[in-house]
Amino acid sequence: MRRLICKSLIICVLVGAVGTMGCSSGPTADELVSPSDELVSPSVVSSSIHMEEIENVTEAVHITHFDIVIDNPNSYEGTIIYNELDFTGGGDSAGMVSPNFGNWRPPLISANGPTTLKFAVEFGSSEGESDFIAAFPKEDLPFEITGFIRIDFEGVKSFDVPVDGASASSAEGQSDLTEVGFKSLLTVQDVEQISQMQLHTQFYDYKAQLTDPAQVANMDSFYGLSFQTEDGMKAMTLTVIDFDSTSSADQHFQNVKSESQWESMQEPIGDESFEAELNSEGMGSIVIFLKGDKFVQLHTAMPVGESPIVDLSGLVQLANKVDGKL
Repeated sequence: MRRLICKSLIICVLVGAVGTMGCSSGPTADELVSPSDELVSPSVVSSSIHMEEIENVTEAVHITHFDIVIDNPNSYEGTIIYNELDFTGGGDSAGMVSPNFGNWRPPLISANGPTTLKFAVEFGSSEGESDFIAAFPKEDLPFEITGFIRIDFEGVKSFDVPVDGASASSAEGQSDLTEVGFKSLLTVQDVEQISQMQLHTQFYDYKAQLTDPAQVANMDSFYGLSFQTEDGMKAMTLTVIDFDSTSSADQHFQNVKSESQWESMQEPIGDESFEAELNSEGMGSIVIFLKGDKFVQLHTAMPVGESPIVDLSGLVQLANKVDGKL
């Protein structure tokens, strides 16, 4: 691999839990050491490499950070005790991705749900630092991360969780959206905090329901998550279509935009966004936005003559939460 700028590669790890469960403390070690316990290996549910264009440089990109989302199905927290991740581009290895152990503490993997690991690249001076890459030539695309992360459960059992396929082929650094990743975009607590109502959720795999191959030809996934009142009469629904390319996503976005009357948003969300406040015929408000290769829509529905569970301003707040996690 040809390297444009060689200095030093320092990777630090920031851990944040996503999903409805948050960071639970989990049982004690004594509770964990039970012969009846059946520990299951965590798994990587999504991963991505994020890049950005370099000002006045057309032939290279900066690697800004890596995201790896690990789902832990166990009722116990895990601890990352070791990782061996190889960063490659153009088919050649560019070195191992590892945290800066000087400032690094073993991060916890949350129980009963996903945890997002963010590997951020720090750019420093070249003096006294070993080899690292500050920029990569576009001719070496796509970039990939492969290897494994070792997760230990209080010394009782450990698993080597494979990381295979985290890749990016453009400066957008988009990755496929999995079901677990989609469900983590917005939680019932997020919506209840704004609506001040007790809600339950219903998940939909819309792509699986479509029977016409032409309708799903350019889709990687098409998910929906409805936040409903107990009687099911009012709802706020999030839908995300993950397309196979930014051009496919943009084409869909432009088609949707042309079919209705939309208002431009004072503070845009994602790459492009619009809103509409209807409050008639059972429809409340709608927010749509484009984020790379993903089309996102949030809308409310309710019986005629009644108010939605969140108004337009609340819907915009939720849309910003989703945008921040994509």
